[in-house]
Amino acid sequence: MQQLILFDTTMKKDISIILIFAFTFILSACKKDIDPAINSQQLPGEILNSEANVVIEPTYTVVVNDASALCLGISQFQSSPTQVNLINCRQLWLNISRDYEQTEAFLFGPVAIGGYDGLLNAYPIDTTGVDTIVNGNSVIDQDYISSLPTFQQGFHCMEFELYGGNGNKTATQFTNRQITYIYQLALTIQSSVAQLDSSWNSSISGNYNYQFVNAGNGSNVYPDQRAAYSDMIMAIANICETDNIYKMNNPLSNHNAGLEESPYANNSLNDIRNNLIGVRNIYLGYYNNQQGYGITNMVTRYNSPFDNQVRNDITNAINSIDQITLPLNQAIIQQPAQVHNAMNLCDSLDDALKNDVQFFVDKYTN
Repeated sequence: MQQLILFDTTMKKDISIILIFAFTFILSACKKDIDPAINSQQLPGEILNSEANVVIEPTYTVVVNDASALCLGISQFQSSPTQVNLINCRQLWLNISRDYEQTEAFLFGPVAIGGYDGLLNAYPIDTTGVDTIVNGNSVIDQDYISSLPTFQQGFHCMEFELYGGNGNKTATQFTNRQITYIYQLALTIQSSVAQLDSSWNSSISGNYNYQFVNAGNGSNVYPDQRAAYSDMIMAIANICETDNIYKMNNPLSNHNAGLEESPYANNSLNDIRNNLIGVRNIYLGYYNNQQGYGITNMVTRYNSPFDNQVRNDITNAINSIDQITLPLNQAIIQQPAQVHNAMNLCDSLDDALKNDVQFFVDKYTN
């Protein structure tokens, strides 16, 4: 990250404060008032429709656009491997990483059935295997990439090549095979996220959007609304658990930055933050300045204080990431208390979602 923008300590602190206030404002302000014409029986269905069409599918669409921009940027770097084009590729990688990490709050349905997250976002990667690929003689094309194990594909193998093992790789250090490998990875990413986007596109007949929105009313996947809500709530809870155990505790307890998700770009904390933003988006039914109905609307209809508690838990978890002021590889040594605090808040949010919110929603869905 240092190659792109250098922040002094004061600027980083100011930005963290701004982000904390921004997240607090979003959580306190974003809740769509329920149309009085929507009764208690209709509300669960309205929420499912909103989650699919205001949050989930539009997020995948943004990731598809990111993937197209990434492919174009890498193609330009392939044609002209300058430092400027390399920096552009890194920024495009950061963009798609940001948006894809938000989709990890809904790892159910097609992404789980097709094993897409493993193909796209596996970590820690097999750096030895990647070195063997780029130093070998096999033709690197789409068929070859699809034959590779998951830990030699996806975002983080691309990260490793774009930044280098120490995060300071320069444009002059790239070989033609390395750039070819990166470009072919970008093409496989583009194909995968396009399939995910199509699976949630309501204009395509019989897709997963229909199955989810019509839970208990013609869906072949969800015999009742309760099953659809269970998938959705367990997804946002599970990513909180993943952030706690795998993305923070593993590198912290093992004192091993190699167990981070994005160690080469120093982007691991942003990954966690964006996971939690995805949780926030699902709970609120909110994305990209579009406000729909979310789980919050059901909870607040019957128990507003409990809804406020959950919203505060989400705010606190996001804020705790911003209170870690060093990259995670340094924070696990120099700021373990802040990392432990973030872990504990993710764990508390996980418990609240899996137990209290799940139990509560079960009472009011069919």
